[in-house]
Amino acid sequence: MRRQRLVQLTLVLVLAAAALALLVVGVRAASRPSQAAAVHIPPQVWQATADGGEAEFLVVLREQAQLDHVASISDRDARLHAVYDALRFTALSTQRSLRAELDAAGVSYRAFYIVNMLLVKGDRALLARLATRSDVVGISANPRTRQAMPVSQALAASSAAPSAVAWGVQSISATLVWSQGYTGTGIVVAGADTGYAWEHPALIRQYRGYDGITATHDYNWH
Repeated sequence: MRRQRLVQLTLVLVLAAAALALLVVGVRAASRPSQAAAVHIPPQVWQATADGGEAEFLVVLREQAQLDHVASISDRDARLHAVYDALRFTALSTQRSLRAELDAAGVSYRAFYIVNMLLVKGDRALLARLATRSDVVGISANPRTRQAMPVSQALAASSAAPSAVAWGVQSISATLVWSQGYTGTGIVVAGADTGYAWEHPALIRQYRGYDGITATHDYNWH
């Protein structure tokens, strides 16, 4: 009998301890904001708002424009207008509540509609608050990046022609065309891309804006 009572007492103590543990966990959970409902905050944004600092970040809204119906529009102009209207309507209608909150708090922001999002500048408190909004699906950093510019190299003093024809020139049978007397003399080759390295050794002496000493890009560049 004594042994049975000891087992019962032990079981009661174990159950009481388990109940107490659950109670403590519940109290702790109630004392801090729920992280399950908050979207992920990039570490660099969180760190940038430490000690009262502010940072720029992108707030992406959950609802994005649905454009499936646009594919059935045969007229190109009408299709483009339908895309624009859908993007604008979605952004204007779903951003209203968020923009009202930011306006009331005096927060600076910029709204976008191709991706339904806002560029916001604010502190950690604002960041944490926006991360828990039900209409927000994501928060992204907005870092400023710089492209490293190529280092210019001095041109070789010699203007002698290359000793061999490059393989790419040979592969398009340019040498065959040259043998027929077509050398391209007097022909202007133009391009309209993001630009060309006119100072490249293979181009500079043929560049129309270069006289051998100085370069003039007027009417020779875009």
